[in-house]
Amino acid sequence: RDHARKRGGGATLIAVDALAAEEKFAAELADLRTPEAQFERSWAFALLERVFTRLGVDYARAGRAALYERLRPYVAGTTGQPGHAALGADLGMSANAVGVAVHRMRQRYGELLREEIAQTVATPEEVESELAHLLKVVAAP
Repeated sequence: RDHARKRGGGATLIAVDALAAEEKFAAELADLRTPEAQFERSWAFALLERVFTRLGVDYARAGRAALYERLRPYVAGTTGQPGHAALGADLGMSANAVGVAVHRMRQRYGELLREEIAQTVATPEEVESELAHLLKVVAAP
């Protein structure tokens, strides 16, 4: 039970698109990971997405939802994004201001991620080791 609680047991379920669920299920069938590794990977990505949702809410409350939408791919590490100068030109910001905004968003994302992890562990001391485990799970091929 502690293991289930640690991995998010008791969390509120979030409805997903049926087609996306079918695609995910098909991908998991082709996945050669153990069921536990598949579960951990799914848990990790769900946690990361939940943090992005919280971050988006923060930005929306501050009246900066559009900025969040434009900067999120830079925080998420999505490849193929335009450089800071090009994005800045679109947003009416300098390249340096875009870089600072991305840096601040990454910092806030990290804070929220640690808060989410803190809800799944028994003591504050476990947060960093759980974060390291989460990053290892996400980075696994």
